Amino acid sequence: MKELGYGEGYQYDPDTAEGFSGADYMPEGYPPREEREAFYEPTDRGHERRIRERLEYWQALREQIRGRLAP
Repeated sequence: MKELGYGEGYQYDPDTAEGFSGADYMPEGYPPREEREAFYEPTDRGHERRIRERLEYWQALREQIRGRLAP
């Protein structure tokens, strides 16, 4: 499969300094993350509060990584 180009350009989270690549692997033609509706909006109750915190943390990391990679 590798010889066919599968996985080319894929960023493995464990291979990054932060352990999080921030990559978005949605299908081609799909709107960018900033323009699409969220798939899941956790509430501010129970375990979902922690999930919300984790999603916000990942979003902040994504923005930080994008800022470093911007020309």
